[in-house]
Amino acid sequence: MAVHGDAERWLKLAGYDVRSVRAAHGAVLPDIGHHVREIASAAERVKSRGSFVQHRTLQLTERLAIDLRLAAAGTVRCGPSEEPQLTRMALESCQQSLRAVSYQDEGWWLSSKGDRYLDLHEELRDRGVSMTRIFVIEDVRPLRPTLARHVAIGITTIVVSKELIPEEQWRDIVIYDDNLVRTADATDPENDRKLAEFTEDPARVSATALEFEQIMRYSLAVGAEAEVVLEGHIETEV
Repeated sequence: MAVHGDAERWLKLAGYDVRSVRAAHGAVLPDIGHHVREIASAAERVKSRGSFVQHRTLQLTERLAIDLRLAAAGTVRCGPSEEPQLTRMALESCQQSLRAVSYQDEGWWLSSKGDRYLDLHEELRDRGVSMTRIFVIEDVRPLRPTLARHVAIGITTIVVSKELIPEEQWRDIVIYDDNLVRTADATDPENDRKLAEFTEDPARVSATALEFEQIMRYSLAVGAEAEVVLEGHIETEV
């Protein structure tokens, strides 16, 4: 049967560059092959099922094929339920620098999830990782506790009004060590969720790094730093 073909043939059918996969992840290749063979075997058995099951299987395999082609190109997309684990993996692999832009996340930063996320940043600090985050926001007041903790951790923290940033750059960005990028577009107001994407594609990593530098220049041009914002608040209170 066709399902007994070798793993490399199935990887090629799924869109993988087998040579690059073998070179970069030689130890992982047997596991990938095992799963591909299981999928192929199950697909053969589904042919004996009714039209309802076959139709649903077609939907699942079409989506899987898209995900595999993206992964072969170095890109992974995920929803809110999957993102925390992938984000933790990305942070754990970060060794030198983390640069980020946060947009439309005020409520999340003030939640327990935001606190736990900053706990991971303390681990990065202890490993000597350089960290910078730009907050693109409308109202700084709700975020003061988060900004204060950023500063306390040692994260270079920039706050800038979104009106000063081009609309096409209103999105989340995280750049890990200049070799992995996470992006997420603005929240859909109807469901309050973001779909995130991680990519290792060198061209996209370079383009995102350039975008970050542009936002940084816009921000510094108006003297926007969290320390300044916090000090201004203290003076106002006095």
